Amino acid sequence: MDNLQRRVDSLSNEHKKNLTRSIASKEVEKPNIEAQFEWFLENIDLHGPYYNQTGVILQGVLELSPLVGLKITLDFLALAQRAHPVAMAVIAAADITLAIMGDGSKITCELSAEGSFGGKIQGFLNTKTKENSFNKEDRNANDKQVGELKCDIEFKLKIAIEIKIKRKVPFVRVILTGEGKLGAEATAKWTGKAPIDADDNGWYIDPELTFEGLEVKGYLDLEGKTETGNGTPIGSVSSKNEFKWQAIDAWKEPKKFEKFYFSSNKE
Repeated sequence: MDNLQRRVDSLSNEHKKNLTRSIASKEVEKPNIEAQFEWFLENIDLHGPYYNQTGVILQGVLELSPLVGLKITLDFLALAQRAHPVAMAVIAAADITLAIMGDGSKITCELSAEGSFGGKIQGFLNTKTKENSFNKEDRNANDKQVGELKCDIEFKLKIAIEIKIKRKVPFVRVILTGEGKLGAEATAKWTGKAPIDADDNGWYIDPELTFEGLEVKGYLDLEGKTETGNGTPIGSVSSKNEFKWQAIDAWKEPKKFEKFYFSSNKE
């Protein structure tokens, strides 16, 4: 154990690599705001007081996709390092060895949770008839919602090893480049949306949830090439293999929830 620890310490100092992995990391996705506005002329062909007159249609959309997004990753190998000093040394030695083999080589065993929240608000106005988004009959006639909230969350378990190698052969002036990936991923995802609308009881959201299933994917990718020192190709090989298995099927229909009223006109 002492010899292993000294060897790891030596490699760590030589290649400036930390011995201990971080248990968790997070990534925050910045808001993405998009706004659109348009206007056009529309001839009114319905019989009534405005028949055969022209109205100006104003339309606008404000979309937040997302308003906020967050990804949190838990590294199981980092947890193992903290569980026992032998595990710490062995995993650190493997990390340093892979780093020596090539930039980007690594072992992964992690669970990540990624979610986002956003939505959109939209509206329209006919300057001639005064039809607008805040009138229920007008919305139904034009089949336009006032807005919609959206969210999604995804869990992914990933176990993989990636090796990247680039070496020059002495005296021959040949460069060997190789890359290999072996791994498996299990992904489960839920998406939710909640249209914003109003009825005789007031404004409400009508939430629903969709489960997109649990998918397991395995892959083995191998790629390599040989070239001269000035970049002239000599030979190459490439192989990509992948299998997918739907462990749990997606819901056939989204799950509906009870409407939530912001304010109610019920007595």
